[in-house]
Amino acid sequence: MRDVLRAWFKRTFDSMSVPSYRILWWGTLAAFLSFNMSFTVQSVVAFDLEGTNSAVGLVQLGNGLAWFIVGPFGGVFADRASKRRLLFIAQGGIGIAFLVAGVLILTDQITIMFLVLVTFAQGMAFAFTGPARRAYVADVLPTEKLGNGIALMQLALTTPGVVGPALGGVLIGIGAVGPGGVYLMMAGMLFLVLTSLRLLPPADQNKPKRSVRKDFAEGVRHVWQRPRLRLLIFTFLSLSVVGFSPQVLFPGLLENELGREAKDIGLFLTSTAIAGIIIGLAVAGLIGSRRADGLMYGLGAMYAGSLLLLAVAPSFELAIGVMFLIGLSLGGYQILNNALIVTSADPAYHGRVVALTMLAFGAQGIMGLPFGALGDAIGERWTLALIGSMAGTIILLARLISLRVPATRATPPNAPDGTPAEAPPDDAPHEVPTDAPAEHTPTSN
Repeated sequence: MRDVLRAWFKRTFDSMSVPSYRILWWGTLAAFLSFNMSFTVQSVVAFDLEGTNSAVGLVQLGNGLAWFIVGPFGGVFADRASKRRLLFIAQGGIGIAFLVAGVLILTDQITIMFLVLVTFAQGMAFAFTGPARRAYVADVLPTEKLGNGIALMQLALTTPGVVGPALGGVLIGIGAVGPGGVYLMMAGMLFLVLTSLRLLPPADQNKPKRSVRKDFAEGVRHVWQRPRLRLLIFTFLSLSVVGFSPQVLFPGLLENELGREAKDIGLFLTSTAIAGIIIGLAVAGLIGSRRADGLMYGLGAMYAGSLLLLAVAPSFELAIGVMFLIGLSLGGYQILNNALIVTSADPAYHGRVVALTMLAFGAQGIMGLPFGALGDAIGERWTLALIGSMAGTIILLARLISLRVPATRATPPNAPDGTPAEAPPDDAPHEVPTDAPAEHTPTSN
């Protein structure tokens, strides 16, 4: 038994043996933990200020608009600029915004419109941070550890999505901390992350300077020419539009349907966080296996069903149990989907491909307002049932399509003679041979 556990641990955390990767991983975890804590804090503050789901949705709209305006180009800069400098500027800006918001809350000067401005700045900054951190992996890991490194990086990026909101909710419920104190803590976390960036190699791309528009178009073409990659991204974005927005309804669900206060959201989300950690560790070693695709779609279907169960949960205690299922299914689906996307794309396009997936944050933010308004109009339970039904439909259709799409692998970043591989031409075949290499040599700096 001990040998089995040792083998599992080595297989799951193999890339952690590289010091630069460890620094990048822990910095990513801390940065995205802070980012996801803000979703809960801003929702509670907005609901306390206005008392409506629409106010919560309006605050999230700022984040969503920023992602859609800037997001597609964040990956272009990640593929052509200094990732370390990009991360320093973006995360420093978010830290300052969180610091100001915390001070305004503590002095009772906070307003809904200022929260919208904070989330807009936050969305702009993370439009650059997410792609840069994912693309950094290929620069700090050797070829044989790249697949595991990508899977673990997905764990660092997606686990905070379930842990962060719960942690933020728990801290809000502590009288000595409150929403203002949480914002100050999030700012402090980001400033600590900035210090860790000095320990990372520069990893400058030093690529020929081309227009941002051409680089972006080339990235889109890269995705379009690979049917499996195209399906994975389209499914993720579609599910983001209709299925990743129920959090905007949670404060209202607690107060209007479950007889609790909005600040009790920490207890509500704790089971989700625990489930997210469990599923993250369970699937980290499955990337590249034949079971990955089927498990991903199965977890997506489980997530849709869990939303339907939450819609009819008669009590707070039973709702907590359903939230555990939501944490398992949503966390596992996101990790598997995003890891399969990255491993299906060429390393030279990682930043741009990741930027397309991170439009999901924009979709989630933009849909928060209409779903919040719908919750005010027909109730939180009916809105959750509608979201779950639409999510289930998307997963079913995507699975049926996937059975007709051949598996593809990313092509090597370098030609056999060591020269960089060129981007596929416009008339390149739409499918990559299935026996193409699955691992790559890290991009040279």
